[in-house]
Amino acid sequence: MQPPPGYSQQPQGQPYPQQPQGPQYQQYPQQAAPGAPQYAMQQYPYYQPAKKGMPGWAWGLIIGGVLLMLVFMVVVAMVGMAASSANTRDAQRAEGEQLMGTARDYLRVSFARTGLSFQAFQAFSREHAGGSFSGKYYNVDPDPRELRGEVHDVEVTCSPTPAAADKGRGSLKFAWTTGSSDLQWR
Repeated sequence: MQPPPGYSQQPQGQPYPQQPQGPQYQQYPQQAAPGAPQYAMQQYPYYQPAKKGMPGWAWGLIIGGVLLMLVFMVVVAMVGMAASSANTRDAQRAEGEQLMGTARDYLRVSFARTGLSFQAFQAFSREHAGGSFSGKYYNVDPDPRELRGEVHDVEVTCSPTPAAADKGRGSLKFAWTTGSSDLQWR
């Protein structure tokens, strides 16, 4: 009886023939037989491996954008600080202007009662001693002065306190009867 294809042809129960011991190398033919399929390694074209990371232009764009953003933030901060200091100065000067306006009104009322400037100045000095013309950033100076030969009759000044951001001095000149005023900062 014939064994099916793929089975050995040796009879059953017989040992396999002895194989030589040691490394065994199978020898392949140097060339394939004509018409036989070629199993040699196929040659592919060489491509450089893809670079890892971002390209240089992308890094340049990112760094340029960051630097531009930093410059923008510095400019905005400088403008904000300048505007803030100007607003602070103006707000504090507004307190000085209000105090000088109050002193003007007090002097005009005192002058209207007596008709004499020195009595108005005396009443002002008493009121000033009580702290009526003092603020957080500016204080009205205690001695207003009478102006002669000018459009205005009296000048009231104010000086900054240590808390004031601006060390400018205010001056308010006014007329006794009309109350027309001229305000200046130095």
